[in-house]
Amino acid sequence: ASAVGRACQDAGNAPGWRIGGGCGMHAAELPPTALPEPRPSLYAMTTTYFYFPPEPLQTAVRDVFQASGSPPEEAALVARRLVKANLAGHDSHGTIRVHQYLERLRKGMIRPGQQLTPLRQVGPTAVFSANRGYGQVGATLAMEQAIAKARAANVAAVGLTDVNPIGRLADYAIMAAEANMIGLVLTSSGGASRIVAPFGSNEGRIS
Repeated sequence: ASAVGRACQDAGNAPGWRIGGGCGMHAAELPPTALPEPRPSLYAMTTTYFYFPPEPLQTAVRDVFQASGSPPEEAALVARRLVKANLAGHDSHGTIRVHQYLERLRKGMIRPGQQLTPLRQVGPTAVFSANRGYGQVGATLAMEQAIAKARAANVAAVGLTDVNPIGRLADYAIMAAEANMIGLVLTSSGGASRIVAPFGSNEGRIS
């Protein structure tokens, strides 16, 4: 398996590739293999697809985030989560998001290099602020907190606020499974989209 990029031409009209909507990295660095037929996708925005080996793609994405202000460990974590989403078949939560994250950075909606700030902690429960940092970083740290609390009390509940999109939720449930625990991961869009109908309802009320 490999992650997906889409063909484009950069400003110099040289062959390049893009993740989502951004150009800038050259095909010479990541030689693509063209598919004879487009791969069907619910999220397809083009009918031309190229596949890239995941390791160099992850390195390129990491370099983009590091160049945009993230510490090396943060850039590597976000890149790893995005490419893993592609490899798992969840392209909607994969490298297609890079250009959106860069736009959020330009608008100040994402703040690189943030850590969690505790807002409330009572026994095995806690609420943290991610301080508008990368969602993948905040959610990873929150699950680490939940795992540590559950080890001490056999159960834990940790909430996270002031956070950007956290990507593929399975990543965090897998963290719990690797710690020999059961993890239940829930998220919402803060009411931006009401697409989930509560039990017994015929209209969406939660996101």
